[in-house]
Amino acid sequence: MKITFVQRDVYDYVGLMQLAAVLEQGGHQCSVIVDFSDNAILRRLKAAPPDLAGMTCSAGVSYTDALRICARIKTELPGVRTIIGGAYPTLYPEIFEAPGLDFMCRG
Repeated sequence: MKITFVQRDVYDYVGLMQLAAVLEQGGHQCSVIVDFSDNAILRRLKAAPPDLAGMTCSAGVSYTDALRICARIKTELPGVRTIIGGAYPTLYPEIFEAPGLDFMCRG
């Protein structure tokens, strides 16, 4: 499976790196897009569409930004599944019951 993680800030997400390493050991192809612009993120996803696009949502990343990007991915790349994880989905899962989001990783 081709998996692309979307990151909207420049800090290293150790959990994301660990997850990508485990997925790659399992035979999956992983990449990370680091960008602040929704349009740039969508452009890069369209250039190399993944099977799954994932985002983390923690104190540094607004859940509204994450949900907006997931909704745009589903609209503009309907074949791409979306997943979100991190502190906010773990603590407030009801916030993430939104169109555009296929999966939520809690814990």
